[in-house]
Amino acid sequence: MSETHLNPNKQLANMNSFNILRYDRSFQQCKKSKGGGVALIVNSIINTTAYNLKCFDKICETSHVEITAGRIKSGHQKAIIVAALYRPPNYKMKQIKSDIDAIELILSELCDTNKHFYMLGDFNLREGWVYSMLEQICRKLNLRQIVQVPTRHNAILDLIITNKPDTCLNTQVINSHISDHHVIHTTLSIK
Repeated sequence: MSETHLNPNKQLANMNSFNILRYDRSFQQCKKSKGGGVALIVNSIINTTAYNLKCFDKICETSHVEITAGRIKSGHQKAIIVAALYRPPNYKMKQIKSDIDAIELILSELCDTNKHFYMLGDFNLREGWVYSMLEQICRKLNLRQIVQVPTRHNAILDLIITNKPDTCLNTQVINSHISDHHVIHTTLSIK
């Protein structure tokens, strides 16, 4: 979930049967007091633990990227890593560069785990030249962005990036009726 708008004093109501991993917006990181934040919300019958990114502190120091990640394992299936990301819609060249560098750092670290991973969220890369920077990183790391239709107006802002695109079945963009972004959804086939 992107843009949770939570802070340490706010809790998600009635979520007792879910594991929640979240990162709330830090004023020190992006100089904005409201908005942002990310969360992974996983049914509690699925084994979910926080995955601590080694690059997390550097990302917080150098970019506006907000991220949380979890190691998720269901039954006898392989463990996967899922990361939720939010990048505020700042299009100043210096900020774009530091945010793209942070995204590359995260993706490189996830590649090094040798696990299936899925990084998803609101990347806010509405300009084609900015999105092409991400595409170059994906090509370099042999990753794929699987959302192919607009998620807000005519732009593909909400993305799913993975090292195992063949495990993503039936990826859809669904009108949410409660947000200015559509919901991205994919069914995973993991063995």
